[in-house]
Amino acid sequence: MHLCNKLRSLNRIGRTRIQKARELTAEHRNRLDDQTLEQQNLLYELSHINKEIARCEEFKSKDQQLELVSLEDFYANAPADLTDPKITENDPHRLHLFQLDWELIQREKLHDDCKALQTEISDLKKQIVRRRKRLRSLRPKLKQVVKSTDPVRRYIESQFDDTNNFSQSINNPSIAKLPDPLYVLYSLVLAYQQCDGRHISCQIDSKDDSSTNNTINDTNSDGIYTNGDLQYQSLLRQHPLNVKVTLIISPDHTGELIFSYLTQLNIVTVQGKLSGLKAQQR
Repeated sequence: MHLCNKLRSLNRIGRTRIQKARELTAEHRNRLDDQTLEQQNLLYELSHINKEIARCEEFKSKDQQLELVSLEDFYANAPADLTDPKITENDPHRLHLFQLDWELIQREKLHDDCKALQTEISDLKKQIVRRRKRLRSLRPKLKQVVKSTDPVRRYIESQFDDTNNFSQSINNPSIAKLPDPLYVLYSLVLAYQQCDGRHISCQIDSKDDSSTNNTINDTNSDGIYTNGDLQYQSLLRQHPLNVKVTLIISPDHTGELIFSYLTQLNIVTVQGKLSGLKAQQR
């Protein structure tokens, strides 16, 4: 009897231990399953993160296509908070970000300038349209003015008998070779001739070096220079071209003025000649 009780007790203890072992095994199994599942989740997340890292490394941003200013211009023109050497020299990524910020500032400024210029262009176009309308309105008035001045124009044209001579004087190729003072004189006389061509005429004459030298070698009445003096010859050397102005004083009297230019002294001399006085004295 005592042995049976002991066997029952041992059987009960064995079953209890087996039950505890099963429970402990199930607990460890569940913990292992949880850890295995957590490991798989971590491996999946790790794989996903690696793929994202690879995608980010292969990603080509649009800022790489931008043509940024050089580093010299960036350090020279950018504000101090973007060009701090303590940050930019050791961190290329921050330097690139600062360059992008500076590029954004510059482009916004250029955009504002562009908008201002477009507004100005629009205003100028409107102003041009208004002026064109005004000019179109002036055209009939100008035609009326031209039509009203036709009698005056015909009267002025009838006063010129030497139109061909005047056009030949204007187209004379020797005009470009005249010195400045004689050119001004010739232009003024031509303008006066255009207004009253019946009493004055103008032409360009050339003078040979031999005649110039003969004039220079003559001694004046006061005896200031002598024949053959090289110093006075060089001072009184004349330009090879001179301007001859003919004045019609009356039908029997004319006057000639020959204007010459002394190249060394930079002055203009004139020689006068009258014709018809002897006939009047007779």
